[in-house]
Amino acid sequence: MILRYAGLTAVSLLLLILATRAIGQAPLLRLGGNNAPLTGWQPVTDSQLQFTLSLPDSWQSIELITNPTAQATRPLPALAEFFEAMVADSELLFLGVAGETAVPTPMVLIAQSQRLAQLTPQQYIAYAQTQLPPNVELITAEVTTNDLGIVKGNLLFNLQQADVQWRCAHQFVPNNSQIYLITTCAEATLFTHHQAEFDTILLSFQPLDS
Repeated sequence: MILRYAGLTAVSLLLLILATRAIGQAPLLRLGGNNAPLTGWQPVTDSQLQFTLSLPDSWQSIELITNPTAQATRPLPALAEFFEAMVADSELLFLGVAGETAVPTPMVLIAQSQRLAQLTPQQYIAYAQTQLPPNVELITAEVTTNDLGIVKGNLLFNLQQADVQWRCAHQFVPNNSQIYLITTCAEATLFTHHQAEFDTILLSFQPLDS
């Protein structure tokens, strides 16, 4: 009996140590913001555990690092040019697209950059206005602070691709040694229809702290 209890105690201690280590190594979600589950929405975390956000249930999500061919879909060529014009080291991470058969389809695109981490959101806005490619028309630029105290740079712009004009809401989100660029887009005449949806997506985005 003594040996049995000793064995059970040893196993329990081992499980406790493993659980504590796993919790310590897992990324941390900062409390606050728009993280409460929403009816009709799904929480999405990338496989690298770098960030989390919420998307409507009908949307599809694609990790561009593991699915690079998806970069050729919908408005991505024009947006890829936009990111390349902004900074050479931008890396496309994630694509979320509305589950609609009509084209063009509303979407969210997430990229990251280490070079832009040198800039504050205010500096990014000033920098962006000098780097916008010819097919981008800037509408508004502002700096906002969310309820976690995170300062973000925000751009609203029109993006021309072939015969389609997109309207995009774009955010610059600092995080440690890199920044995230989150862009939501819809065909320009339909942007207002999707704006509340886009606002929720942008508000839900959070980097995960390690």
